[in-house]
Amino acid sequence: MTPPSREGSASCERPCNGDQCSVHTADAQTRGHLQAELLSIWAMQRTAVLFVTHSIDEAVFLADHILVFTPRSGRLAADVAVDLSQPRVPGTPAFAAIAGGLRAALGSESSAE
Repeated sequence: MTPPSREGSASCERPCNGDQCSVHTADAQTRGHLQAELLSIWAMQRTAVLFVTHSIDEAVFLADHILVFTPRSGRLAADVAVDLSQPRVPGTPAFAAIAGGLRAALGSESSAE
């Protein structure tokens, strides 16, 4: 049985129990608080974190290393080390250059398929 859909979430297409298949999204304010909390925990623990996102800007904001995969085929489109100090400021030229490069790589790879 597929769980009932909720505003701000999407459910998988296969049958599942409860919320185990649901993908929940956060509003912009909550996402910002969660990003700050993740960075705070990471700064204290200094451990590796694998973070999966569909947002290139979020990846540049949080990650030191980004892997971008193409849609559908899942091939590696970009492998980029982010050499920006924390805290990062979206909209700066360096931030925009990295995000733009990732978008270009993803766009060129996905249009070639």
